[in-house]
Amino acid sequence: MLARMEMPPPYPPDPPSASEASFPPEPPTPRAGDPNRAGGSAPPADPWRAPATPVLTPQAEGIPWEHRERFGVALAFWKTVTGVMGAPSRFYRQMSVDGSYGSAILFALVVGILGAIAGAFWNLVAGMLGFLHSDFAAGFQNFAYVWVLVAMTPLLVLFELFTWSIITHLLLVLVDAGHGGFRSTLRTVAYAMAPALLSVLPVCGGITGSIWMIVAQIIGLTIVHRTTTPRAAFATLFPVFLCAGLILILLTFGAVAGLMAGFNHWFPGVQ
Repeated sequence: MLARMEMPPPYPPDPPSASEASFPPEPPTPRAGDPNRAGGSAPPADPWRAPATPVLTPQAEGIPWEHRERFGVALAFWKTVTGVMGAPSRFYRQMSVDGSYGSAILFALVVGILGAIAGAFWNLVAGMLGFLHSDFAAGFQNFAYVWVLVAMTPLLVLFELFTWSIITHLLLVLVDAGHGGFRSTLRTVAYAMAPALLSVLPVCGGITGSIWMIVAQIIGLTIVHRTTTPRAAFATLFPVFLCAGLILILLTFGAVAGLMAGFNHWFPGVQ
């Protein structure tokens, strides 16, 4: 019987080189064009992929009126007015907390003057047509009186703007909602005056504009001060109801005084 032939063992593997034996393994060498490579450039764009469109967040766009040099005065004014009246939430998200007083105050002055001129025009038309006066002479007297009020409009607008802003901000602080500071309150109130331009519409324009201003201000205060809608509504509506209540009290006293005077006139002997 033949002896079994034994195969020789296989040759042992070559020992690993120094680079292969290192642990952990070295990172791959960056290739040319790799953005992670020092001094390298970004890889070429994929021709099959659509280029990315930059998205401007509302905070990045800003308020058009505060960029008049870019839009022009007329277009910036128009875009600001339509922004406040059409999309107040989006508009006030664009407003920076540390913006300037000057642009907001100037916007309020322009809106106030234009609204006063429109209201004066319709008052004069009504006066000339005899709706408010019985003759044209009284209408011409009313003409001078109305334009004196128009000339005083800038002072009246500034007084109303600062008085209303101070009262509103104090009420916000009272309910722990004035987180954005007085600057934000004044700027919110100033831009919320945009609906006052509805005074160009006869009869109901002024009332509609006033309601629209209140709504825009509540939305603006809620966003700018990062508070709740009830707190912003309280700070906005409390002065309105307070003034309305005082006017109602004065009218009531006036009516009672008039009735007493008429009663004494027609019944002099009655005590």
